[in-house]
Amino acid sequence: MKSNGSKRAGDMCITVSMKFPMFRAPSNSVSHVPECSGMSSQKESSIKATRGWWLIQTFYVLLLGVSGVGLLAPSLTTREGRWGVGLALANLTVVILGTGVSWFAYRLGQRWAWWLVLATGLCYGLPMTLIDHLQVGWMGPVSVLELVLLAVWAVGLILGYKPAP
Repeated sequence: MKSNGSKRAGDMCITVSMKFPMFRAPSNSVSHVPECSGMSSQKESSIKATRGWWLIQTFYVLLLGVSGVGLLAPSLTTREGRWGVGLALANLTVVILGTGVSWFAYRLGQRWAWWLVLATGLCYGLPMTLIDHLQVGWMGPVSVLELVLLAVWAVGLILGYKPAP
C-alpha cells in the first residue's frame, strides 16, 4: 500500500459499509477481501435499529393482505372489477416502496423516512379506513384488519420518532 496520504484499505472498508449498509458483512463472517478481513469498527457496531421499525415493517406486510382482497373483485369486464384490481396494485406498490424504505432508511433512523411513513398513513391508510367506515360501515374481519393496521402504524411511528437535533 502507498503511504502518501491515501486511505488505507481498512478505512475504505469501513467507509463503504457505513455509506451502504447492505454491503456490510455479518460480524461472524470472513471477508473475501484480504484488506477487510476482521474489520469490526466501533462505528459499525454503534449503529442500532430505530425503535419500532419492525412495527412499520409489519404494517406493510399486513397491507399486502389488503391487496389480496382486491383480487377477489368482480370480473375484469366490469368497472368495479378493474377498479378492484387497480386498488390491489396500488396497495402492492405502497407495500413494495414502504417495505424498502422501512428496511433501508427507517430502520437506520433517517428522518425523511419517518416523514414518508407518516405521509403513507395520513394520505392513504387513514382516509381509506375512514371512507370504508363512513360509506360501508362495519365489515367484520376487514374492519378489524384496517384498525389493526392503523394501530401498528401509529405505535411504530411513535416509537420511531426522534426530535430534530
